[in-house]
Amino acid sequence: MSVIKTELRNKRMKEARTSLDKAVQERPLVSGDEKILVLGANGQVAGYLVPELQRYYGDKVLLTDVKADEEKNIQVLSVTAPDTIRNFIKKNNVKVIINLAALLSGASAKHPLLAKKINFDAPKDIMRIADEEGVRKVFTPSSIAVMGKSSTNGGNVAPLEAATYPNRSPYGDAKRALEADSQYYSNNNGLQALCLRYGGVLACKEPPSDGTTEEIDRMVVAAAEFKAKNGEKLHYSDNGVYHPLIPPEATFPMIDGRSVGLETMRYLHADPKKIRGHEAHYHLAEYSASMGAVTNLLTRLAPGFEVKYPADRSKYDQDKLNFTEDWPQKVDTVPSREAWEMQQPITMAQSVQYHFDRLVEHFRRQQLESLGANVSASTGTVLM
Repeated sequence: MSVIKTELRNKRMKEARTSLDKAVQERPLVSGDEKILVLGANGQVAGYLVPELQRYYGDKVLLTDVKADEEKNIQVLSVTAPDTIRNFIKKNNVKVIINLAALLSGASAKHPLLAKKINFDAPKDIMRIADEEGVRKVFTPSSIAVMGKSSTNGGNVAPLEAATYPNRSPYGDAKRALEADSQYYSNNNGLQALCLRYGGVLACKEPPSDGTTEEIDRMVVAAAEFKAKNGEKLHYSDNGVYHPLIPPEATFPMIDGRSVGLETMRYLHADPKKIRGHEAHYHLAEYSASMGAVTNLLTRLAPGFEVKYPADRSKYDQDKLNFTEDWPQKVDTVPSREAWEMQQPITMAQSVQYHFDRLVEHFRRQQLESLGANVSASTGTVLM
C-alpha cells in the first residue's frame, strides 16, 4: 500500500473528524433529556454508525432491534410495530430516529412480502408517527438500487438528479418510495426526513448479509478464512475454491464501512440550508469496485485461494445478476462534497486489505478459542 496514499487517507479522515467535532458543537442532534432512537441497531451499517453516535451522545442513544442483546444494550423494538414505536417515542422523549432496519436486495427478492413490510411500509409509518409526535429528524439509508440502467444516460456515472427508472428490484422500488416520502416531509412538514444513497458498503461482517454488493464482502470473508485456517475446515469456500454468484464484470460504487459511519454523521449534522431540497438523495460512495478487480487483489493476499466464475451465466444468482446489470457503476459525488465537504479518503485496495487483515485475525482468534475449548473438554481443565 502506497505510503503517500496512506498519509493522504489519514489526513482526510482527520479533517473529516475535526469538521464533525465542530458541527456537533454547533448543531447537536439532541440536548437535555432528549434521546436518539436507533432501529435495526444490530445490522451492518449500525456496526459503524452506532459507535459514532455513542461517541458524541453517549447514553442518549437508545439501541433497538428485533432481538435483544444485553451485551450491546439493545432492546426489542420492531419496525413493523408502529404503535409500540409511538409509545417508545413518547416514553423516552425521542427527537431523532435513525432507521437502519432493512431487508437487503438479495433477501428482498427471495422474501417480497416481508421486504414490503420492512422496506416499504415501515419507513412510511415511522415518518408519519415521527411527524405526529414532534420528532425533529428521521434518517433512513437509501441505495443506488433506486436507479435503473437508464439512469446514467448511456454512460456509467449516475448524476444526482438521475431519473430513477424502474428496475427489477423490489428493494429498489421501496427505496424510491422512501426518497419520495422523505422529500415530501422535508418540504412540507416540520420533520427533517433525511436519506443517503449508499453505494455498496464494504463492511465484511461475518457472516455476510444477503445483498448484491455484499457478494464482494462474502468473497473477502472467504479469502480471509482460507488464509487464517491454512485451507482447512472452511465454511465460505469449497476447499479454498470460491464460486461467485455474480460475474467478474459486475461493478459497483462502494464505500468502506468506516467512512459510512463518519460521513453519515457529518451529513446528519450538516447545515440545513446547504442540503435544502436534496435531503432525500445525496450519493455516498468512495470508489468503484468490480468483482474481477477484487478477485485479483484477494488471490495475491491469500496465495492458493481460487475464484472460479462459471462460463454459463445461468449458474449465477439470477436476481443478483439482474441487479448488477441495472445499477450504475459510478455515481456523482460532487454535490455531496459541496454540501458537507464529504471526504473520500479510502481506495478500493486500502478498503479490501483492511477488512481482509481484520478478518484473518478474527478467524485466527476463533481457531484459538476452539482449540482452548477442545483442550478444556478433553482434560477437564477450566480455562479462565
